Amino acid sequence: MVPLGDGGEAQIESGFDTGAEVGKRYADEEAGIEVLCTKGGQATLSVGADPLPLKGAKPLPSSD
Repeated sequence: MVPLGDGGEAQIESGFDTGAEVGKRYADEEAGIEVLCTKGGQATLSVGADPLPLKGAKPLPSSD
């Protein structure tokens, strides 16, 4: 993370370089956080040192 107003360019650490996809939800049940990605990027979304996993799609109800 780069401090606000620093103006420098951040370096992506190894292990946090899987990227974030637009329109995907990332969630951590333990931390109680869910994020909708509105701008993709090369860095992984994380809470502290823990990367946020991609949230799976909810199954659709049957159409019986």
